[in-house]
Amino acid sequence: MIKFKILGLGLGLLLLTPTSVLASETIKIDVGFNQVKIKVNDQPFNSNSILYNGSTYVSIRDVSSMLGLAANYYDKNKTAYIGQIGAGEFSKDNHDIDSWDIITPATPSNAPIMEQMNTSISVNLNDILIKVNGSKLESDNILYNGTTYVPLRAVSETMDVPVDYDPEIHTAFIGKTSHQFPSVSQTKPPESSTKEEAPKSGMYSIPAEGDMAGWQQLKGHSYEEKANIYFKKDGSFLQTTLKPIQTEDLNRVIEWTDENGKKRKNKLGDLYKLFGTFSNQYTDDFLLSTFGDLYYDWIESSTINADKLVEQFLKETGQLQ
Repeated sequence: MIKFKILGLGLGLLLLTPTSVLASETIKIDVGFNQVKIKVNDQPFNSNSILYNGSTYVSIRDVSSMLGLAANYYDKNKTAYIGQIGAGEFSKDNHDIDSWDIITPATPSNAPIMEQMNTSISVNLNDILIKVNGSKLESDNILYNGTTYVPLRAVSETMDVPVDYDPEIHTAFIGKTSHQFPSVSQTKPPESSTKEEAPKSGMYSIPAEGDMAGWQQLKGHSYEEKANIYFKKDGSFLQTTLKPIQTEDLNRVIEWTDENGKKRKNKLGDLYKLFGTFSNQYTDDFLLSTFGDLYYDWIESSTINADKLVEQFLKETGQLQ
C-alpha cells in the first residue's frame, strides 16, 4: 500500500505540471529483443536490435558502422550526428568539436548480445535529436539502458541505401543483396470463397482510406469497436499500427479523487497520456481503484496485440509461413 500511495502522490503532482513534462518521463513499451537478424551487403552484422511498433531499431553506433558513417554526440544541444555535420551547424569559434570523428566510420558497439525475447521495457522516447548528414531524422528514437536506438530503415533510406526485409527468415538486408524475397499480398478473401477456405478467425483486409491510404485495414477481428488495425508491406518489410477509436471528447473534464481525498479535474486526453506514461504491473491496481472504468476501458484498447492479429491473418491466408 505504501508503494501505491507514493505513486499516487506523484501522479497528482504530475497532473498539475505542463504537458511538456509528460514527454520527458520514462514510459513502458512492448518490444521484441533481437527478433530480426541483420545482413549488410549479404554479410551478417552482429548487433542488438529492438523491434518496436513494426520497426527495427539498432544503436546509433551500430547503424553508423553498418553504413560506413561517423557518429558523434553533442551534449549541449542533446543532438546525435550521424555522418557529416550540416553546413553552418557550429560556428568556427566552437572548439568543442575539434576532436570529433567526421570522416572515419564508427566502430561497432560490440555490445553483448541480449537474449531473444518479447517483453516490456522502460525507455525514454525522443530524448535527443538525431541528424543524418545534417538533416533531422523524422522518426522516433529510443533511449534504453544508456544507449540510443534509431530505426534502421529510416536512417538507411535517408542515405539512399537499399533496405529490405524477409519476414519468413526474420532478416533485414542492408545494401546490395542477392537474396530472393517472397511476395506478400494483402487482399480480402474472394466473396465466392467457401466457409472452409476462409480464414478460421473470419478476418480479412481492405484498402485503408484517409491518412492511412496505402495501408491495409484488418477487419473481422474481435476489437473492431475499440480500435482500427492497419498493416502494409514496404518492400518486404511488414509494418503494423493500431489506432484506438476515440468515441469520447478528449477535452471533456473528468473529476477524480486522489489518495488524500482531494478533488481534482483534468481533461480526458491528459488522463489518457498519463495512463500511457505510468501504466504497468506496479501501478495498475492504483490506477484502477482511482479511475475505475475510465482506466479499464483505456487499457483494454491500448494493449491489443495488433502484430499478433495481423500475423495470424497472414498465416491463415497463406501469405506468411
